[in-house]
Amino acid sequence: MPLIMRIFKAQFKGAKAFSKGLPVGDGAGPLTVAMLLKKDDKIESIDEMIYTKREYNGRKLIILRPKGPGARLGKVARVVNTLIDKFNIQKIIMVDAAVKMEGEETGKIAEGVGIVIGGTGVEKWFIEDKILKRDIEINSIVIKMGPEEAITQMDKKIFRGCETALERVKASIERTEKGNILVVGVGNSCGIPNIVEDSSIIKLKEEDDKKED
Repeated sequence: MPLIMRIFKAQFKGAKAFSKGLPVGDGAGPLTVAMLLKKDDKIESIDEMIYTKREYNGRKLIILRPKGPGARLGKVARVVNTLIDKFNIQKIIMVDAAVKMEGEETGKIAEGVGIVIGGTGVEKWFIEDKILKRDIEINSIVIKMGPEEAITQMDKKIFRGCETALERVKASIERTEKGNILVVGVGNSCGIPNIVEDSSIIKLKEEDDKKED
């Protein structure tokens, strides 16, 4: 019964967050990438996602995320594969939320290799098939959180995790000597504007809200 009540409360609060257009924990990937975008970037739309091209410290970046601030996931596999062909991508950096293990701190960052997309694994397979054929390097960065935190309003710990993830993305870019790099923010874009240059525009959960039964 306690587990059922936890799930029920999380679903109830999650529905409230989505109905009000508030950012949720699963938006960690899109938020991290939104902080990498700039107002003078030329934004293009494709399959409920947005992307831009930019030079960054001598490297060519293609930055991709679901279109905000509505609740969208975007057709990640289709768009990633399209951009791989269009821009001759040699490296992909993916950022997403991930379920933490019991005892782990919310907002902790983990970095590794492989495709980070939830769901049944179909989208993951389509991208993996493409990167194996092209011998594309893949670097993944995840922000840890509980299952309830993923569907309810984002808190400060997750936001700070996104800021740390952004620094890891930049470090991964710096380690890349040559080639075009695709940076992908995976997750739900609810409540997250396409570009976040000022962190104050993100409506985070207040500490008092956590104490509610």
